[in-house]
Amino acid sequence: MVRSNSHSSSSPQYYVPRPKGPRPALIAGATRHNVFYFEDGSLSVFQVEDRLYRVHRYFLQKSSPMFRAMFAYQPGTVRGVAEGAEDSKPIFLDGTSCIEFESLLSFFYDDNMHHDFAMTPEQWLALLSIAERFGFENAKKRAIAELFSLRPRLEPAERIAIAERLELPRERYLLPAVRELVMRSRPMQAREVSKMSAETVAGISYAREEFLLAAVRATTPGSPTPDSSHPRRALPTQVLKKIATGTVCSIFADPGPKFSFPILRDPIPSANVDH
Repeated sequence: MVRSNSHSSSSPQYYVPRPKGPRPALIAGATRHNVFYFEDGSLSVFQVEDRLYRVHRYFLQKSSPMFRAMFAYQPGTVRGVAEGAEDSKPIFLDGTSCIEFESLLSFFYDDNMHHDFAMTPEQWLALLSIAERFGFENAKKRAIAELFSLRPRLEPAERIAIAERLELPRERYLLPAVRELVMRSRPMQAREVSKMSAETVAGISYAREEFLLAAVRATTPGSPTPDSSHPRRALPTQVLKKIATGTVCSIFADPGPKFSFPILRDPIPSANVDH
């Protein structure tokens, strides 16, 4: 309730009205609300690289089992100062970068306050990294969803690396990125190869060869010596996508006798097939 002061231009005064009945007695057996009773409303100082951050513990310990375990113990003290209580005694987060910690804090603070919350691809990658390391499952899921729905898309090798590291479902996350590399005329670069497993790189190389052979055959059907030197230009995009999808699925999802590639990781065995 607001009580306005007609004799002053000062801001309105807020007050809590007195209860009409007698004041309720303090109940000795009152229980804490399981959601809206916060154990920790304090702030802690963290040092990441050469920067200090003073933030609420609540988000960290609520969402991460590792931070929960960290705060479950009484912090150490130096000359009576608790760890994380002052700038002179911060909690060190070794192995964490500033962009990782800032992306995590932005996710907790800004995402809860702004409906149009957005971050750069680099920030989403940083959030995924720290979320994976400290067990922030909700942040991890959000980062994955954002990274795989970016427009323009995250480069294929980066998406493949994420899908492999986190063992994400192949059909949804791995195969579309592999197909992009298979259809691309430009060969894979060293920086791309370094992000993927050797098995995946070998499989993509094999799929690129099979894709080109199939595309060439499609440009000159029935010819024993196909002569199309640019099958990617000679065929419609939708036809190329169909050929690439079939090739990639044969190698990565369900290897058959024609495209069997034994060094690929976790091949799905085919029944009654002569190799």
